[in-house]
Amino acid sequence: GKPAGGGYFAPLSAMRRLRATRGDAETPTPGLGVDELWQQSEEFIGKLPARTVGLVASVVRPDGPAARAGLQAQDVLTAANGRPLVRIADLPRALRAGRPGESVDLRFLRPGEPGERTIQLVLGRAEDLWASEPASATPEKGTP
Repeated sequence: GKPAGGGYFAPLSAMRRLRATRGDAETPTPGLGVDELWQQSEEFIGKLPARTVGLVASVVRPDGPAARAGLQAQDVLTAANGRPLVRIADLPRALRAGRPGESVDLRFLRPGEPGERTIQLVLGRAEDLWASEPASATPEKGTP
């Protein structure tokens, strides 16, 4: 199987300060997990235009923002708000300034279909998605 898990690390004092100053933190999320393109099979990469660079949507939550915007598993995200997406860390970096409810322009390719598309994805609240997860659920790799 695929490795799963991910985490964010920060000093406890910084987390306490953030909690004290921000109250209820809201974490923006596109509601999808991604993998790097180089990790895909030769057959999959062969369905894309030469020199394509991007992130592959590996998990698209059916009830999440990405699904509502029309993204599907296996779509290749090439840019978010005009910022190229090459490594998994590029997606949260591009979305960092956004807040839940704000729109993000996402460019993507659908393997086997011509042309790049642009959609507007309205960011959701990660806390809402987490609240709907069973207690035993494990986040997918690359899920912001």
